[in-house]
Amino acid sequence: MGRPKHVSDEEILDAARACFRELGPSVSTTVIAGRLEISQAALFKRFGTKEELMVAALGPPPVPPWLSLLNQGPDGRPIKVQLREIGRVLNQFFEQYMPNFAVLRACGDPSVMMERHYDVAPPLLGHRAMTDWFRRAGRRGLVRGRRAKALAMMFLAAFQGRSMIQHLTNGALPLQDADAYINDVVDLLCDGILPEADA
Repeated sequence: MGRPKHVSDEEILDAARACFRELGPSVSTTVIAGRLEISQAALFKRFGTKEELMVAALGPPPVPPWLSLLNQGPDGRPIKVQLREIGRVLNQFFEQYMPNFAVLRACGDPSVMMERHYDVAPPLLGHRAMTDWFRRAGRRGLVRGRRAKALAMMFLAAFQGRSMIQHLTNGALPLQDADAYINDVVDLLCDGILPEADA
C-alpha cells in the first residue's frame, strides 16, 4: 500500500476555497478531498468540521491586514495622502474577500458563524479602528466634525460596495479604474471634512 499523500494546510484551504466558490457552500467535503486526492477523514483530521474548514478557507483573518496601518495614524503627511493609502489597502482587501463573503452569506447568518470562530468579528474590529483613526484626526484638528463613526462607515462602505458590485455583476458593469476611484472617493470625502484652508 502506498504512503498517504501529504498536502499542506494551505493546499487544503486553496482547494476548499475554489470548491466553495465554484460549487457553493453545500459542496460535499468528499468533493474537496477528491480534488486533493486525500481521504475525507484526512480533511477532518486537519479541520474538525466542514464549518471550520469553510471559515478557515473563506473567512477574513482574525485581525484585518490593514488594521496596523490605521493604528499607526494619522501621521504628519497630508490627510488626502493617508486616506488614499488606506483606500488602496481597503480596495485590495475587499476585492480579494468579496467572493468569499458571498459564499459565507449563502450559508445563512454569517454573524452566527463569526461569533463561533472569532473573539471579535473582523468587520467590527475594522470599523472601530477606522472610527478611532478619524477621531484622532479630529482631535488634532486635521478634519472637521465629530461624526467619526459615520465617516468610518462611509469610507469602508465605499470600497466594500465597489467590490460587491464587481462581484454581483461578474465584472459586466464597467467600473472606474481603481486608482481613479480611490482618488475620487478621498477627494469627495475631504471636500466635506477638511478644514477650509486645507480643502
